[in-house]
Amino acid sequence: MTQTARILSALAVALAFALFGAGARVPDPAVGISLEQRQDGDWRVRYELGAAQKRLDLGPSLGGARARDWLVLTDGVALVSEKGRDYLVPSRRGAKLSQIDIAVAPRPNGLAKDYETAAPLGSGVVLYTGHFIPFTDKGRRSDALVDIRPRAGVAVSAFGETRAQFKGWRSPFRHPAFIYVGPAPPRQGAAAVYADPSAPGWIRDELETLLPALFDWYAKALGAPLDAPPDMFLAMGGAAEAGRLRYHGDALPGQFMIALSGGGWETPDNGARALLRRATAHEAAHLWQSRARPAGADVPDWIHEGGADALANEALDGIGLITPAEAEAARIGARYECERELSGLSLDQAETAGRWRAVYACGDALAVAAARAENPQGSVAALWRDFVAASADNRGYDLPLFLSLIEAKGGRDVAEGIRRFAFSRYAQPARELAALAREE
Repeated sequence: MTQTARILSALAVALAFALFGAGARVPDPAVGISLEQRQDGDWRVRYELGAAQKRLDLGPSLGGARARDWLVLTDGVALVSEKGRDYLVPSRRGAKLSQIDIAVAPRPNGLAKDYETAAPLGSGVVLYTGHFIPFTDKGRRSDALVDIRPRAGVAVSAFGETRAQFKGWRSPFRHPAFIYVGPAPPRQGAAAVYADPSAPGWIRDELETLLPALFDWYAKALGAPLDAPPDMFLAMGGAAEAGRLRYHGDALPGQFMIALSGGGWETPDNGARALLRRATAHEAAHLWQSRARPAGADVPDWIHEGGADALANEALDGIGLITPAEAEAARIGARYECERELSGLSLDQAETAGRWRAVYACGDALAVAAARAENPQGSVAALWRDFVAASADNRGYDLPLFLSLIEAKGGRDVAEGIRRFAFSRYAQPARELAALAREE
């Protein structure tokens, strides 16, 4: 640790005792994380720890991505993996960590349900800070201040703010975030849109009208507007596969990203426009859902992912981009997709096995069943409005909270049926879901 860092650490501890008293818990010092982009596109990462530590928990191992792409430059420090998590540890027994330098050559991690460290967007990249921010010994994210210094000729941007570099930066949501590093600032509107210049014009035109309509509908249906225009990142992959439509989406508080690839995106025909609308509506739903945070890592994904699919269907119906008959067909279709994708497993087993289409489709059908029990309109938006409020009172949500909300409004039978569906194997899951939705 440098002399300056020691002085700042001592001052922080002294200030904490003055503010909190000797008997109160002293907050952990912030971790300083510096990310410097090299001209070749690789990164140098430096950790400055406010207090020396025995090891640094970097979080899940990302399928071996850090072991493959991170090179520790500091003598006496090693990157190790234990039980699916990565740690920085001193090589010598009894030593502690204070400052660590690492070379990072980010490549796609290829995981279906995790973020890329640096996702390409045109000639820039979108960094995900969560793969750099460590965890405390209590399993929470460390308080981190991030410096980002891009290579010459580009800037950094997040939450609509563009600068030559970020220094001492935190997400306004105190949550891992996306940060764009590249040559072009966002296009401001209903969202700050960071669009790949290679995106077809029809996609940019579609988003210009779709985003304000979606945001207005969600704000009214869920009872509150967003605090500020969100960030939307639109990335385009290869178009070599003629007619192919590939889509991947990610969402964080105040931000979402859509990555499109395949030759089918060149025109709005053959389902491209409909898929773009449904995908954007799904990711936009997450912006409102993020006001309810999971209470732990074991909260099932079908609650929010299936809920986002069901919300997207309601929103597209609500703004007139699909008909009520098409919306109902999508609800019925989710039940049969759930049945196909479960393939003899329970929903809980399917999620553990990474059968994500089952998670989305079954969660969609369960959200519809829950809404029809919870409120007279059968509105998934009304269900989530109540769920967000209950989550705030509960300091986070979990499956018991979800079920208790349904039971309080719709009775024990439906709540117990949803719980049972999540953990049971059925010969005809679609029939069970129809019964839960009170259609049989």
